[in-house]
Parts: sequence; C-alpha cells; structure tokens
Amino acid sequence: MINVLLLGSIVITITLLGVLAWLILEHRRLKQSFICLSNNVQRINNDIAGICLAAISVDNRISHNGQQLEVVAEKLVNSEQNGRQLNHPYSSAIQKVRHGANSGELIQQCGLSKEEAELLIRLHG
Repeated sequence: MINVLLLGSIVITITLLGVLAWLILEHRRLKQSFICLSNNVQRINNDIAGICLAAISVDNRISHNGQQLEVVAEKLVNSEQNGRQLNHPYSSAIQKVRHGANSGELIQQCGLSKEEAELLIRLHG
C-alpha cells in the first residue's frame, strides 16, 4: 500500500513538475510577445506624434500662404482698378465733369469734340 502511495506521489510530482515547466515556458513566450508588442506600440505612438507635428507645420504653412495670397489678390484687384482708370482715354475728362466742368472746358483742356463733351456731361454730370 505504501508502494502505491509512493508511486502515486511520484507520478503526481512528475506531472506537476511537467505542468510547471510548461507554464514557465509559456510565461517566457508571452513575456517576449508582450515586449515585442510594447515596442511596436511605442514606435506607432512616436510615428503618430511625428505625423501630428508635420500636420501642424503644414497647416501653418497653408495658413501663411493663404494670407499671402489674400494680399496678392487685393494688390491685383487694386492694380486692375488703377490700370482701368489710368488707361481709360476719357478718365480725366470724366473726373472734370464730376467736378463741374462744362463742355467748353472739356473741349479746350481734353481735346474732345463738342459731341463727345456733351455726351460725357450727360452720362457723368
């Protein structure tokens, strides 16, 4: 009977040692997997931080370029308006009409015909 108990104890002890060895190996494997996954998560976090910084930088550049574009567009509109006013052959005559010039003054000062002077006075006077 003692032999049976001793044999049973030995079998149980060997089985427990086998299970313990398997658990230790499994723990090591899981620990290595955890370290690998932890490193991957850290790299991904670093990548996301870099992408966020790059996005902020791009956003700032786009904002700055937008402001510069608005200034350029405003200058373009102003120069077009000034160009139209300066290039218009009757611009000085129209300004004189708006300031109260009569047809005789337009004929003498701007070299217009009587009909042109009267037409400008009717349109802009």
